Amino acid sequence: RVAAEAAMLLGTPAQVEGNLIRVTNGLVGVNEACSGIRSLQTSLMIGLLFGELKRLSVLRRVALVTCAVAIALLANFVRAVFLVHIAATENLSEVGRWHDIAGYSIIALVFVTTMALAYLLGRRKTKNSVAAGVSPAKMREPQPARLPLQSSAAYLVAALCWLLFVEIGTASWYRLHERNLISGVRWSVRWPEQAPNFRRLKINEEIRAVLRFDKGEAAAWSVQNPPGASPISCLLYVFGWNPGRNSALLANLHRPDVCLPASGWSQVADEGVHSYPVSGSFELPFRHFEFQRSFEGSAPQTAHAFYCLSEDRASGASSLSNMNSPGMYGNRSEWTRAERLHAVLEGRRHLGQQVIEAVFISNAPQSAAEAESHMRDLVRDVVVLRQNENR
Repeated sequence: RVAAEAAMLLGTPAQVEGNLIRVTNGLVGVNEACSGIRSLQTSLMIGLLFGELKRLSVLRRVALVTCAVAIALLANFVRAVFLVHIAATENLSEVGRWHDIAGYSIIALVFVTTMALAYLLGRRKTKNSVAAGVSPAKMREPQPARLPLQSSAAYLVAALCWLLFVEIGTASWYRLHERNLISGVRWSVRWPEQAPNFRRLKINEEIRAVLRFDKGEAAAWSVQNPPGASPISCLLYVFGWNPGRNSALLANLHRPDVCLPASGWSQVADEGVHSYPVSGSFELPFRHFEFQRSFEGSAPQTAHAFYCLSEDRASGASSLSNMNSPGMYGNRSEWTRAERLHAVLEGRRHLGQQVIEAVFISNAPQSAAEAESHMRDLVRDVVVLRQNENR
């Protein structure tokens, strides 16, 4: 928001929409012009590194790291304003070209400035010590005592035994819990290519890099409504992660309550989990969210988002229903220490997951019952069961 306000003061029209900044040529995403988390982490490490190399005191190290972080934040703010200006005056493709250049420039600036500050702080420390009557010879750090060769070998053997124990114990723990797992019900999507205004959507390469899915598709079309009713657009996203990857964490990144607020939508309701028939007696559970978004001078838009996450393998009866799958209840997972510990105690690893997300967008108010009716038709016509596949 501060970057958008600064761009406005410089004569570049900009409006914040969640984690996006709208300019005359389109939207600048969070990955193009936002906080620069990686450069912030780099500034922390650079500050700690030079503080250790110069053997600074604790207070001087804290001051050095604080200055490095402040420089990184200021540089990222300048970069955000610069990229917004590029997007508004040139085009969005130029943002991608300048993004990496600006990022590397920030790292170089933080490195050089922090090195200069560390030199000044270290030089001042030496002057203060000399002024206090401490000779340079006494300032030298004492050499650490070396351990006998036999003790070093004993520590090395103990460390190797511990590493072997950890590897064997971890593999045994998860295999013990996974031997009772069976393949869950698998499904795929039959795209309604005959639907009005049907079109495939290209998934941005940067989004692919964040989600790191093995399979991903998206499409949009218009929902048929009675004559005179407000048109409704449907967006459908399908993602799949194979076993052995960070699927549990990655699937949590593409939830409606994560993605839509980042693009300017405000969540107004959580309608809970409802099951929709697919084929025969099998039903697929979806969690239902409602969002609204308004622009100045126009009526608010309404979006109903439906989200389903299913695991490829599960235990017993849970394989027949995804109602208790992670993300189908409660707030989105922050992957806290308690959640990670709980997953370890249950012997749950990344078993492979599928995500399907449907969003119905209308320029007029849309009731939850109406959206659920559209969702029921979509599941019946689009979702197709597949035979169980052992992996």
